[in-house]
Amino acid sequence: MSDAATFAAPRHPRRDRRTLVAWPGYHSGLTVKSFDRRVVGAIAKPLTHASRDSKLIAAALEAGMGVALPGQTWRNQLPRNHPKRQGGFCDLPAHRPTLQVDPGAATFRTAFAERLVADDLDGQLAGGATILMTAGHVHEAEVGFGRQNDLLLARLAAEEFLDRRAFAPAPGRDGRRELYATLLVQGRHASDPSIVDWLARAYADLENLDGYWIVAVNTHRSGKQLAGYLRLALQLEAMSERPTVTSCVGDPHLALLASGVAATCAGLHGMSFKFPPDELALDEGDDEAGFGVHTYHPGVLGNAGPLGPAGDAIRAALFKNRPCACGHHDPVRAPAGRREIVAHNCFVVQSDAWEFGTAHVEITESRLHLRVAEARRNRQFYGMPRLHPGFVTVGAAAARLRQVESGIGES
Repeated sequence: MSDAATFAAPRHPRRDRRTLVAWPGYHSGLTVKSFDRRVVGAIAKPLTHASRDSKLIAAALEAGMGVALPGQTWRNQLPRNHPKRQGGFCDLPAHRPTLQVDPGAATFRTAFAERLVADDLDGQLAGGATILMTAGHVHEAEVGFGRQNDLLLARLAAEEFLDRRAFAPAPGRDGRRELYATLLVQGRHASDPSIVDWLARAYADLENLDGYWIVAVNTHRSGKQLAGYLRLALQLEAMSERPTVTSCVGDPHLALLASGVAATCAGLHGMSFKFPPDELALDEGDDEAGFGVHTYHPGVLGNAGPLGPAGDAIRAALFKNRPCACGHHDPVRAPAGRREIVAHNCFVVQSDAWEFGTAHVEITESRLHLRVAEARRNRQFYGMPRLHPGFVTVGAAAARLRQVESGIGES
């Protein structure tokens, strides 16, 4: 076996090998060669991209990578004239053109739930997904009809997945497909330990799943909210012995990796999720038209200043004093232009994911502690906002959970 094969990240998340699932955005210029295969084993894109940005999906499959194509059934919750229900979503089997779905109103009818599950799986399988995801919705109140409906959809999806033998490799491909339960959890709910504990128990009890995919919704990334997502992910993993992916938590996803979460998902326009989404974009496919791209710098563990001229001086100073070795731009000059910035971000975020995700947790948390201290100094020196508190609270929450697991202290 070659060294490349030995050290390559698994195509699907595993509890014993922390990885990054890359979210490459829409026609971003990134290719399979852009991904550090030591830490990136899979990519994720909205199912709406499957036909319009299919070359990268096909190349990832050909390279033996995993592919997640979330169907985003939460879009059916939006008013029927909302832009996010237009474009590619209209072509998906799970689109319900005549309904504005309200998952919290009442228990889903069995026929409706079974049809939605089948249609959602159909769309993902047709798009080439190897990591399939159950239908999920955004809930104003937790532990009510809405969450019970999502649990019902997850149970039905697991049954349908088995009945179809959808786990079998696609024709001409190697490696089985897997099914992950989707949990869209609002930030204000993630900050409530009782809700987090209930969610962990409820989803850990589900059968015939391979893992969980947590989507952070409407989070302002307070330390308490980020600690809640960490608690949910690690409790799910401990109770179920299945891997968990966390997404849309922003730059502090690196702290979750450092503290033991099996995988995080990060990338272009995939760092946060607002619900209901803004109406200014028709679809993710339009993100080249008017959406700026922030420049990530490892020295500040986040964006190197605000977009546009307001951040130019900060970026110039940061890259001059702390050169970048990504190879996509002059080391002492900040990347310029969308494609250069995207390629730079991809490289440096993967480098940080490697640093914080490929050693024992005690080592990676220690590495993060040192980097947090450096980032705080740099931010103060360059007059930047303070570092996200989640970089610290996530590690503290993980330490408390480890104490509970070892019989020391209380949850």
